Amino acid sequence: MLLQLTLYQSVVGMVRINFQPYGTPELETIVKTRLESAKEGLKGKVPDVIAADGIKFAAMKVASISGDARRVLEICRFALTLCVQAPCLRTHTDAR
Repeated sequence: MLLQLTLYQSVVGMVRINFQPYGTPELETIVKTRLESAKEGLKGKVPDVIAADGIKFAAMKVASISGDARRVLEICRFALTLCVQAPCLRTHTDAR
């Protein structure tokens, strides 16, 4: 009974903290930093797994909707998962 009472008190006493949404440059920096930190543990020269334009595109879309860093990281993770599962999608053509 005491444990249950403590649980109810802690739920009632929660304070919600609202953060301002991130902008496009901030989201780009977050993704690039995460990718660079993932490369640090690998040996040798590791190529970029997501093009800079791809990171910028994802950051722009998320910034215009919610500005949630978790969402842009989820989108990039999903894109990488698709490339691993379907190698035929990995071909890169320059659209310039």
